[in-house]
Amino acid sequence: GLRVPAMVRPLTVLANDRAEKNIHLRRSALAALAALGTGAALRGVAGGLEAEDPYLRHAAAALLEEKAGRRFGFDPLAGAEENRPALLKIHAWGRTLPGWE
Repeated sequence: GLRVPAMVRPLTVLANDRAEKNIHLRRSALAALAALGTGAALRGVAGGLEAEDPYLRHAAAALLEEKAGRRFGFDPLAGAEENRPALLKIHAWGRTLPGWE
């Protein structure tokens, strides 16, 4: 079977690897992390909110909102300053999950 803890780190590294030019591969790594669903895996998904590509930021936000069952108001086309309130909400939710920190 899939060893969840062992998969989190390599998937997180791949999802957030700016040197990896295949954004679809990186998007798939975000989706795999979300499917694992642990706090540590979802923290890896949250790393995608800082991706250079809006496609990846959108994917990360959508996956986190799906897991949380609520919207955070993250705008993948906006900058970090505009997204600060949404990021605070995401991290506040994340800290309620075992293994996020």
